[in-house]
Amino acid sequence: MAVAIGLAALLAPPAAAQVSVTRSANGSVTIFRPLSIGGTGGLNFGRLHNQGPNAPVGTVTVTSAPPAARSSTGPGVQLLPGTNPEPVIRNLTGEPSRAYHVGLPASVTATPDGLLVDQFTVWSQNSGNISVSRLGTLNAAGQDTVRVGATLTVPPGTGNNVFTANVPVTLTYD
Repeated sequence: MAVAIGLAALLAPPAAAQVSVTRSANGSVTIFRPLSIGGTGGLNFGRLHNQGPNAPVGTVTVTSAPPAARSSTGPGVQLLPGTNPEPVIRNLTGEPSRAYHVGLPASVTATPDGLLVDQFTVWSQNSGNISVSRLGTLNAAGQDTVRVGATLTVPPGTGNNVFTANVPVTLTYD
């Protein structure tokens, strides 16, 4: 009988074994300093006018690269003294050496009179002219200054006035 019990033990299926598996995972988190934006107001084209209703359409351009300057096209557009042209100026602070993107609308209107403002140019203190790529880089201290210039279309008969434009500038990490 002892042989039968031993033989039955050998032929019996093995008891279910409990298996315990331990896995570990690694993770990481990178925390970036938020992008802070400060600076001065809108775009200032200065005092100008177009000489009469029969004068051709002209333009006035304010440069983005320092020093701020303005120029005109069209024989009827006069740049008058008394105001200084100013581009939009934004001071950025954020993650050192991080790339950022400058977003601009296709156009805005100037006050007074709702004149067309477009053909934006962008200049970065760290990267120079970024008008095409609109990509800049913060320096090792996490800073940059961005300047935005544009062109104002001046129709015939535009009266003597100071023309400015509020240009929304969106700056985001790239």
